[in-house]
Amino acid sequence: MTPAAQTLFDKDLAQSGIRSSSIDGFEVELLSGLTDLNEKYRVRNIIGRGGNSTIVQAWDQELGRDVALKILKDKFKKNEKVSQRFVNEAAIMGRMQHPGIMPVYDLGRIGENDICYSMPIVRGDTLRDLVSKNDRKSLLKIFLTTCKTLTYAHEKHIIHRDIKPENIMVD
Repeated sequence: MTPAAQTLFDKDLAQSGIRSSSIDGFEVELLSGLTDLNEKYRVRNIIGRGGNSTIVQAWDQELGRDVALKILKDKFKKNEKVSQRFVNEAAIMGRMQHPGIMPVYDLGRIGENDICYSMPIVRGDTLRDLVSKNDRKSLLKIFLTTCKTLTYAHEKHIIHRDIKPENIMVD
């Protein structure tokens, strides 16, 4: 018997358009267990925005490197269910060990109770950006790499339900 699939998208929240995550009963304690990261990171500038989060470039003062901080948007901070799903997303990604999946460095709070997690900065383009710039052979290589990454996730019983060219970064 195979375990139920874990997902990076929750049906209960689908109607509201909120992307989320679950992991078969595994949940990080949201409010009591998050580390205060205020002294570790210095935010530099905004890199991008998603449905429920903003991604900023920050300086990791302990390790002397730039990182991307994914920060839950203000309008979702007070919604415990959405906040918990955001934390679970970080936990799921943090457990994955694959070159096609961003590792999570830290999970915690920064600023005024902003829930965030840090990961490497990807310097590159989205697949959407590359479609018009590349030939079919190059695009097929990217597609094959994406399929291998998804296969790894599926073998771990993770289902990413928001695969689209804008969500695939190529460095």
